[in-house]
Amino acid sequence: MNRTQGKTSGKKTSRAIDAMLNLNDLQYVAHTDASVGIQRQLKIRYPDKNSYTQSQRMVFRLGNDDFIDFNESSLYFVWKHTGGDTATFGNNNALGLFNRVRVLTPDGEAISDVQHLNVFQAINYRMKNSAEYAISGAAFGEGGVNYAQDTDHPFTIPLRMLSPFFRSDTLVPPQITQ
Repeated sequence: MNRTQGKTSGKKTSRAIDAMLNLNDLQYVAHTDASVGIQRQLKIRYPDKNSYTQSQRMVFRLGNDDFIDFNESSLYFVWKHTGGDTATFGNNNALGLFNRVRVLTPDGEAISDVQHLNVFQAINYRMKNSAEYAISGAAFGEGGVNYAQDTDHPFTIPLRMLSPFFRSDTLVPPQITQ
């Protein structure tokens, strides 16, 4: 399909081919040497360090052995509140912990650089999602929950909420990012 054709044009072409095969009582058999197998596996990638303090940057290096489905990927981390009695994200969620998200090539070139993510997502999350969706956001700190001091709090954030780069609906080759 060329770039000017839309998805509906591709569907029409497919239906036309099916109609011609049926009309002529033909059967299409794919060549076995041309078959493609897809097997998806859960891969866990770890950051460069085991723990981080405020204002430190977290770095993930992706291997160059597998394609990545960012749309179905997430960031899981455990946050420990160390100051004051209790903490809350107020009207925000655990996305408020991230000020800047940069996606770099292995050469260090920035593919995506989102600054002030914590401020932007406080507004964007409520504009883009329904009230029902916000209820399910407890996995990433939604809802003004109070977090006790010196207690581990696990969060899971879909990568698509961290950067527009992660909103791709295609598999991305791992060599493209660091």
